[in-house]
Amino acid sequence: MVHKSPRLRCLPSSNFLDLVEDVLVLILGSYCDVATVLALSQTSKYLNRLAFSKTIWFSLVSTLVERRFIDSQPDDNSYLGVLSTEQIMGLVKRALQGPKTWQRAEPASAENRFRPTLKLFKYFTQPPSCPPVESRRMVLHPEITPSPLPSNWSYRKYEHRAKLVPGGRYLLYQNYNYLECWSAFQNRLVWKQSTDDSTVSDFDAAWDEDNRLVIVVARNRNTQAFVEVHILDLESKLSDRVLSSRVPHPEAWRRPVMQCAIRGDFVTVYLSYYPREVLLINWRKRSRVMVVTGSILLCPGPYPSSAYQITLTPEHLILARADHLAFSSLSLLFSFWESINEDDEPSSRIGVHDIFVDVIGTIPLTGYPADHRRVLWVFDSPLQRGQFRVWVHTIHNGLPKVCGYEYSIRGTRLSWRSLASFNIPGNSEWQVYP
Repeated sequence: MVHKSPRLRCLPSSNFLDLVEDVLVLILGSYCDVATVLALSQTSKYLNRLAFSKTIWFSLVSTLVERRFIDSQPDDNSYLGVLSTEQIMGLVKRALQGPKTWQRAEPASAENRFRPTLKLFKYFTQPPSCPPVESRRMVLHPEITPSPLPSNWSYRKYEHRAKLVPGGRYLLYQNYNYLECWSAFQNRLVWKQSTDDSTVSDFDAAWDEDNRLVIVVARNRNTQAFVEVHILDLESKLSDRVLSSRVPHPEAWRRPVMQCAIRGDFVTVYLSYYPREVLLINWRKRSRVMVVTGSILLCPGPYPSSAYQITLTPEHLILARADHLAFSSLSLLFSFWESINEDDEPSSRIGVHDIFVDVIGTIPLTGYPADHRRVLWVFDSPLQRGQFRVWVHTIHNGLPKVCGYEYSIRGTRLSWRSLASFNIPGNSEWQVYP
């Protein structure tokens, strides 16, 4: 089902409008998301005035900062406190479409065809069309550990990499076989994890509800490969390894883990050997299952692959087939999860086509070569809880192309709409944003 425009389920009742203004401000700022506030603002002049007050938008943006949709500042409250309402709203717009230099100018006549509500949503959802520009530079000074590998070895590109942790305050840096966490604002090393007898294949990080950093690390040790999960308390600078899982390591493969990603309670480990497999781990419940895909390569990021890819949200799996995206419930894996024994490789396996026998819904992908790769990214929407954005990178008429969709799933009902579709110059650097 396609939703062409934002809609309210119901209009505010007279009892709602009879509440004192301070209570309404508290409700809108603390218990509503951006999409709800924008929609309510179109129901009456009174709510329109109230919805665009600085108090409400300060609260909305503070929540987005806490959820890491908007990058932090050294002192978020002081920074937001001096901004105008328009500037605070601009932070939400920037989180969705990038800096002002990405905005496309449109004729005024095109604007007049939009109703007021759609104007507001278009203001926040206009896709980027210009190349990225540098908006802020922070310089860190790690003591780089040199690689013992010859300079012409392709594996050297995996030995010194950095990933910015959501929120922008911290950065993870792979320093050969060391993994470090740096404070971006203070240029200070806050955590270092290493073992002398293993090397880092990949890593990722996310925040848990207790404001601790959950770090997943894939490591190789001789002929064995492991995936570890560490919980880092950034106040005490202490970490705790809460999980370690063996990963199959064929002798012919120097780097069996191609990529790992963490999202909520789940870690996804994409393996590079044949037959292609993906290891799913629930790190809180210490359980795992291997998804077998045959010759299909599964990957959420910019890696060469064949026709299908898979990625997940906290409740659903998304599979890119040749001509559509398919959505399935993670609950279908319930009987396949096995407890993790650190000394044993995974034994529970399920075929990818068995997961998608019963799909919740599909989004058609038309006009793209069926035999070419699909690369997927999925993000929570900053505008509305329970809403997601999925971006698909593929080839169209010989050129790289990205198409985006916004969707939500309520029970067994999939609602979606197309966001954008644009070609990408083959020699340009690019990035997908929520």
